[in-house]
Amino acid sequence: MYFLLSFLLFVTSIAVCLVYSYQMVYAMILGYVLLAAAAMRRGSRLSTVLRASALGVKEALLVIEILLLIGLLTAEWRAGGVIAFFVYHGVGLITPKLFILIAFLLTCFISYALGTSIGVAGTAGVILMAIARSGGVNELLAAGAILSGVYFGDRCSPTASSANLIAALTKTDLYGNVSRMFRTALIPTVVCIAAYCFLSFNNPLYISNAGYLAEIKKDFVISWWALLPVAVMFCFPLMRIRVKYALIVSSAAACLIACAVQGESAAELLHTAVFGYYPQDAVMGDLWNGGGLVSMAGIIMILAISSTYAKILSVSGLLRQLNEIVEAMMRRIGKSCTVILSSLFASGIFCSQITSCIMAATLLKKQYTKRGQPKEELALDLENSLVIIAPMVPWCLSCSVPLKLLGVGVEALRWEFYIFLIPICYFLGKEIHFRRASVYRRFLRSWLGSYRFL
Repeated sequence: MYFLLSFLLFVTSIAVCLVYSYQMVYAMILGYVLLAAAAMRRGSRLSTVLRASALGVKEALLVIEILLLIGLLTAEWRAGGVIAFFVYHGVGLITPKLFILIAFLLTCFISYALGTSIGVAGTAGVILMAIARSGGVNELLAAGAILSGVYFGDRCSPTASSANLIAALTKTDLYGNVSRMFRTALIPTVVCIAAYCFLSFNNPLYISNAGYLAEIKKDFVISWWALLPVAVMFCFPLMRIRVKYALIVSSAAACLIACAVQGESAAELLHTAVFGYYPQDAVMGDLWNGGGLVSMAGIIMILAISSTYAKILSVSGLLRQLNEIVEAMMRRIGKSCTVILSSLFASGIFCSQITSCIMAATLLKKQYTKRGQPKEELALDLENSLVIIAPMVPWCLSCSVPLKLLGVGVEALRWEFYIFLIPICYFLGKEIHFRRASVYRRFLRSWLGSYRFL
């Protein structure tokens, strides 16, 4: 009962932060205090809770490191004129009346190749948003199309961390899972293409090329050397070199270009790396602003605190209580609703897609085994629920980090058609399929008069 009350208070604090625009980290701190108190109430020592917390933060250090490197990368790309280069050449290559559709399809392709939502949002996404802002396109709509494409690859790419993690947790074949994910994504993807095509014609780019390109040239030296940092980001992952090293080398290349081509000093680059790129004398300053290590501070604090939750649940025995709740939900509201609600719960509490996947798989695996359902079904249910539902939760890293990188608010979520269509089409189609199958079985049984065959 105490755990339930603590959970309700935590959810209330999240709602208050959302409504009154307070920093979400306050709700995360309260959640930690409540969860630690619940664990100690069940007999756990304070030292045990603190050790579990330290272990959770330690396991999150790799993700924290990646977030810091992305903050560094986006700042140095701005300073080196990389984003300006692609905006300069991109406005001439992109068909104005198809910009939204092109943004969706391009990020689908890149995210499938790289398998990372945050990496694509921080590179191609930032460039496309700069083009959208410069051309007067609704930035929320543009961000929605970009993020729909970003999550396409984050969900079903063989190189995506979530796809590999779920295959490992459920002990299923990765490429078999990818094949099934493509089949279940067919209708949502076609609907997205049709929707973004329609919206593209109603929201075209409006750019007077001659004057606009001249203004970009006042702010930056447009050099083909700007391709080097981007080439690193694309080639390293394809060569199976760790993303961390790709981010470091790409940032270093952008720094060299900023010094040699743009005339930035080492002191200016250091300031940019920490606080972001905010040029004082730029003609189009607002278009280039952003990035830096400091920009990731709030997100990293949320990740560090939320990463302790799973460990505290494990050491305190509260995980067993959650298992009982999931089992009761399976009986009362059915499997599909339980999977969706479990995904929302895990994403909202743990804020990290990786931690949420581990916790949801732990809670659901036992129930699927007990009901004799194949592990491939569990894997597909998780891919079509938790992995794609996490970006719907505003304070979850899968949502907050890409939105931060693109410089838009949670209002952009309503244009991210892909993340809503996947679970709706999948679970609705699944329910209709099994309901029809059940009716068909009942008909055969009554007609044949025998249950042995069915």
